[in-house]
Amino acid sequence: MSYLKETSLSRKQFIDAIRNNLTFLNDEGFLFQKQRSLSDGIVFLKHSSLGFYKITIGYAKYLFYKPYSPNINLRFNKLEEIVSKFHPSDDSTCSIGIGYDKDLVIDQLYSEGNDYNGKKDFEIYEADDLKLFADVVKKVFYEIALPFFEKYDSLEKVYEDSKDLKMEDLGKMFYNYGNDHNLRKIALGYLISKEIGDAEYFNVKEYLEQYLDQAPELFEGLLSEIKSIYDAYQN
Repeated sequence: MSYLKETSLSRKQFIDAIRNNLTFLNDEGFLFQKQRSLSDGIVFLKHSSLGFYKITIGYAKYLFYKPYSPNINLRFNKLEEIVSKFHPSDDSTCSIGIGYDKDLVIDQLYSEGNDYNGKKDFEIYEADDLKLFADVVKKVFYEIALPFFEKYDSLEKVYEDSKDLKMEDLGKMFYNYGNDHNLRKIALGYLISKEIGDAEYFNVKEYLEQYLDQAPELFEGLLSEIKSIYDAYQN
């Protein structure tokens, strides 16, 4: 549907409309979280004995609202307790996820539901415009998110799927803000065994050292950070 006027929905009305159209998330135990800041997106959480599952829907405001395909995230408290000792984080930080690299599978599903009028993006002017978007989110949730959450029900399974990732691809699985995806890779190794943790440290160290000449100050800092976690496990 195309409009010439600007949306009359306030930000609160838009978020409320999203919530009203995604009630299936509540049925699955995912609860809406009040935004800490506008950059947080629209967040639904489900806590577990391991940490929590998280669905985040980002959006932008133009003359209309433009919601993005959801990010799918999982937090392991044990892993984040280690990482937080060496890198700034809080109790809302995730460990692994789908969507950090705009996963092509999600984008494909997102596009399949969005071919009306030849448009490639959802343009939300009124609450009723969200019905199609909600159908796509529901499809993403049941076909991608739930299988992801069910698959990674232990840190051992995360390790098995991440151990052979190329260093440059770590951010496709591990939450990445600065250097913390490297720390997660090492910390995960130590949660499996000291031997594996040490091996992961030296792998990350070798990878970072090749960039020392390009940005000495930056990479010296990153190397110092990962050495801190290595040193902590040598006693």
